[in-house]
Amino acid sequence: MTPGCQNRRVPKIIGSSLADHRDQVRQRLFESMMQLIVEQGYDSVTLADVAAAAGVGRTAVYNHFPDKESVLLAMADDATERYLVRLRAAMADDGAPLAKLRTFLRMQMTELAGHHARMAGIGTALSAEGRARIREHIAPMMETLQSMLTDAIAAGDIPEQDVSTVSMMISSITAARFTVGLTGDALDHAISVCTDFVLRGVGAGSLVDDDAPGLGRDDVLGDGGVDSGGAGDGAAGSAVDSGTAADSGTDSGSLQE
Repeated sequence: MTPGCQNRRVPKIIGSSLADHRDQVRQRLFESMMQLIVEQGYDSVTLADVAAAAGVGRTAVYNHFPDKESVLLAMADDATERYLVRLRAAMADDGAPLAKLRTFLRMQMTELAGHHARMAGIGTALSAEGRARIREHIAPMMETLQSMLTDAIAAGDIPEQDVSTVSMMISSITAARFTVGLTGDALDHAISVCTDFVLRGVGAGSLVDDDAPGLGRDDVLGDGGVDSGGAGDGAAGSAVDSGTAADSGTDSGSLQE
């Protein structure tokens, strides 16, 4: 044995493989970063704080991230990927384009409702590269929204319109923080009001009228009222609002200025 090796600390491996170990360590770092931001604000958090809270060695943490911004950006990437999986799965059960739009709106606003106030404004603390990275999260959400509107136009559910501009307006509405902290009936009511507002704005007002001959509300929007469940998933759901805001120059939902 090489002199001194008997005293060298061997890092503990968690999980069934090195890849699993790496993923679990990253998830612990994400959870710790989120909790520390909520407790003391992003500016006050250091990478050493995050490592200590996650039970990761001060030097070992650099095997995963070079600085706290890298942790935050990776956390946002992870949250966005997980959210998109849930969103696409939820919309897969919807037939009509406007039913998909209702699900999209519900999940976006429910996701934002779970955000902590301290997550707002983080965008101003990021580097230019970091802000650009956050804005990349918006792209898949905008593409999804534009696709739904295009399909609704093709189906004759809404009139011809500038899909690009309208999608940005809808995204801005769902990014508004009026649902933050709401739960239960209060959240359901806010989502319902906003959903009706958006549907009437895109020209679906007559189609959602129960008195319209041959086409009732359930035919266009699906069966039942607004369900606020099934959107958030703890740390990932609260880590980032996955592209609810149109590109405002610095942010994406929970990281907005």
